Formats: sequence, structure tokens, C-alpha cells
Amino acid sequence: MGRQPSFERKDIIDKASQVFLRNGFQRTTIKDITNATGLQPGSLYSAFENKSGLYTEVIEYYTKRQITFLDACEEQNDSSLGALKAFFKLTSSNIINHTPDAHCLLVYGVFEIPKREKNLRYYIQLKLQEIESHVYALLAKAQEKNEINCEENPVELARFLMTLLFGHRVLAQLHSNAETVDNTIERVFRFLESSSSN
Repeated sequence: MGRQPSFERKDIIDKASQVFLRNGFQRTTIKDITNATGLQPGSLYSAFENKSGLYTEVIEYYTKRQITFLDACEEQNDSSLGALKAFFKLTSSNIINHTPDAHCLLVYGVFEIPKREKNLRYYIQLKLQEIESHVYALLAKAQEKNEINCEENPVELARFLMTLLFGHRVLAQLHSNAETVDNTIERVFRFLESSSSN
């Protein structure tokens, strides 16, 4: 049996994600990663094959965290639309309070990964679609509960909310005032709620 790695994979992925956020994928070197994680290059290659392999796991880990947040919001709210609103407020709170989840690796990746890295770009696209599918599921439930207009296309609404999610992250980055960001979120969801009575 091969020798087991003497490190926590999650810890390495956490530390590597901060390096990728700080430097971007292209400018991050293996030395940057080994300095941040304490891994030797041989151990890094053995565990993740290469920088792209590590980045893929970072993206996977980030996506799972976002879905976990969405699931937690659903568990804590009776309303499906309320769950989505809570998720939006959670993401803006993370940015305003500078938590480790403040930045969106997927959005960064869309703009930063070069076109020649087709596999990575496709993988990021899949992960964005994975989150969008969870948003869609909540919207479909909201329609079933008559929380929003049943004539609206939930696929289009999910894309609409994903676009808003990216936009409100930018707004939260630009404004440290939590009230400004929260008011924007409230306005969006008041619009969705009012559509159920039209």
C-alpha cells in the first residue's frame, strides 16, 4: 500500500484558493502554492498532478460550499423565495465582513482563465450551471407555493438571479455600507414577490 499523505487535503485547498484569488490562475506559480501550503513540489504533484488539477479541486470545493449555503438557507426559511433572499444577503455579508467566502472564484475564473485552457473554462461553466440549477429548483418550489408568478419561466428567472448575484457582489465590493447592498436585495425580491399578485 502506498504511503498516505501527511496533510489535510481541505486545508491545502483552502490555502491554495486564497493564492488563486490573490494572484489569479495564470500568475500563480507552483512556488506560490508551496509557500502558502507548506507542501513540497513532489507532494503537490503527487496529490493534484499539476496546477490545473489543484485549481479544479479548488473550484469544486468552492461550488460545494455555495450549494451548502443555499441548502442551509432553505432549511432555515419556510419560504423558498425567502431562502434565496437569505442566500443573497449571506453572500453580501461575507463580502462586507471580509470573510474567506467574500470573493467568487467562479466569476474570477470566467474572466481570468485563458481561452486555450478549454477544459478549465468548461469546468467552470459546469459549476456555474450547477449552482444555477439549485437556484432554479428553489424558484420552481416558490412557484408551486404561489410565492412568485407561475407564468414566469423558472429557467429564465434563475439566469436573471444568477446575473444579479454576480452584480450584487460587485456592488458589495464597492460599498462597505451594508444598508446600501441590503436595500438593493430587498428591492429585487419585492419585485419577485409582487409578481405573484399580478
